[in-house]
Amino acid sequence: MLPGLVNAPPPPMTAEDSLPIGVVWAWVGTQMTGGGGVVPEGRERYTVEFLAGGTVSVRADCNRGSATYVRSGNSLGIGPIALTRMACPSDTRDAEFVKGLAAVSGHQLRGSDLVLMLKSDSGSMRFISSRP
Repeated sequence: MLPGLVNAPPPPMTAEDSLPIGVVWAWVGTQMTGGGGVVPEGRERYTVEFLAGGTVSVRADCNRGSATYVRSGNSLGIGPIALTRMACPSDTRDAEFVKGLAAVSGHQLRGSDLVLMLKSDSGSMRFISSRP
């Protein structure tokens, strides 16, 4: 064991290359480049939590599951997502949420928001967290 390294703080995150691990992010909405988008009712029903080891925990309304993710700098790929198959309420946006996550190609922190960019510059998904 090397003295002084046991309790060393983690290196600081930078806005250009950060994906907070262990933070639950709630989906605020998806904005498409050509206009239009999706804003879910009850954002707490749609969450992602990136975990160490390349796993992401997903809540898509009344369904829960997980996927793997691969990250290199600001590039990010998610999937495939394995979910339970419960019937959700009629106002569900689970299909749009899962489809968006499968199309993620990158990520950024903008202020306190996590923004996941979609492939082919087709749009982005915005998330907020309850972290301080």
